[in-house]
Amino acid sequence: MNYKISDLPLDITPPVSSEIELNNSGISERTSITNILAPITLAYQNADSVLTSTTATLNSTKANLVSPTFIGIPSGPTAAANTNTTQFATTAYAYAADNLRLLITGGNSMAGILNMGANKISGLSTGTSDSDATTLLQMKTADALHASILENYDPTGTSAFPTTWNSLTILKGARFYITAAGTMNTGAVVVQIGDIIEARANNPADSATVWSVIQVNDLQATTTVIGNTAYATDIEAKAEASTTKALTPSNLAAMGSTTAQTGILALATQAEVNTGVEATKAVTSATLAGKIGGGLIQTSLALTTANLTSLSSAPIIVVGAPGAGFAVEVISASVKYTYATNTFTGTQINLFVDTASANQVISPVIQSVAASTFCRLTLSTSAAVTLVANKALMVKCDADGAGAGAAGSAIIYINYRIISI
Repeated sequence: MNYKISDLPLDITPPVSSEIELNNSGISERTSITNILAPITLAYQNADSVLTSTTATLNSTKANLVSPTFIGIPSGPTAAANTNTTQFATTAYAYAADNLRLLITGGNSMAGILNMGANKISGLSTGTSDSDATTLLQMKTADALHASILENYDPTGTSAFPTTWNSLTILKGARFYITAAGTMNTGAVVVQIGDIIEARANNPADSATVWSVIQVNDLQATTTVIGNTAYATDIEAKAEASTTKALTPSNLAAMGSTTAQTGILALATQAEVNTGVEATKAVTSATLAGKIGGGLIQTSLALTTANLTSLSSAPIIVVGAPGAGFAVEVISASVKYTYATNTFTGTQINLFVDTASANQVISPVIQSVAASTFCRLTLSTSAAVTLVANKALMVKCDADGAGAGAAGSAIIYINYRIISI
C-alpha cells in the first residue's frame, strides 16, 4: 500500500526508546527521533501541498478525450495534399485546398490562363482551345445550348422576340421569363409579367411562328391575344354562339347541314346531280348545267406549245367522266390558234371519249398553218363514232411532233351535254 509522507504520523514511538544519544564534537546529547524527523516531515508536507495544487490545476485545464474543447491557438501536423482520412486538417491544409478552387467573382478570382489540359470543353463550334478568352466563350456557348435555360427578358425596349442572347445564337428550347408587360412580333403578341417564351427553332426570328408563348396569367385567347381556350361541345358548335371556344373535328362532323341546321356541306358530283337522289350535298353551277335536261354546258381548254407537241402520247381531259349510265356528247367546238414561229408537223386536234373507236370532232390541219386563225371544228359523221358511258372527254392529236423552232398556242371552246345511255 502506498502512502504520502504527509500521511505518516508525526510522533513515532521507537520500539525500545524514543530517545537516542548523539555525539556532536565530543559533546553527548540525547534527543528524540521525532525531533530528528520533524524538519524532513515538514519539507515533505510542503512538497506534497505543491504537488496537490499543481495536479488540481492540470485536471481543471486539460481537454477531455471525448468531445474536447480547445482554447487558445492549438496546432498540429499538416496532412499531405489529397489526404482523405479522419486526420485533423490544419489551417495550412485548408488554405492550400482553397487555392485550388476557381472563384468566378471577388477579389480572389482567377487570373491568368486556365489550362484545362485533357479536360477541355468539347463538342462546341468554337473549338477546344484552352486559352482563357476562348474557354469563356465556350462556356457562354454551352450556357446558350442548354435547353432548360431560363433568362429574364424585357420586351419593352424592342417590341420583338429576342433573336440573339449575349451575342450568341438562340437555339431551339431556350426559354425566357418575361419581366415586363409588353408586345412582340411588332405588336402581334401580347405578354404579361411572368409569361414564358420558348424558341421552337434554332436562330428564331421575331415571329410568333417560331416561338411558343406560355401564358401564366390564364388569359382568354382572342383574335389578337394568345391565351387559353376551351373546346366547344357539339351542341355549342351547332348553336354558333360562342366566340371564345375552339372547334374540334368531332364538332365539324356533327355540324352537317340540313334544311333546319346551318353546317358543313359537301359538293355533289356530276353523277350524283344527274341521279337527283342526293339530299345532303350541294349543287354547283357547273354540275347544275351538266344535269340531264339542264341544257348545254360550255367549257374551254388552253393548250401550250408543249401540249401541242405531245397531245398524241399525252391526251388532256377536258370533261370528266359523268357517272355510270351517262355519256358526254359534243354539240359544237371551235379553236383559236395563235401562231408564233414556224409550224407544227402534227395533224388535226380531235375530241373523243376515252375508249371510243372514233373521234366526235375533227379540226382542220391548223398546226401546219403559218398564221393565227380562229375556226370551227367539224363534227364527225362517221358511223364508227360511239358514245361510251362514264368516260371522260379528251383532247388528242393524230401525231406528236413539231418543226424546227415551232411555237404557238391554242384555246379550244366546247359546247356539250350529258345524256343517259
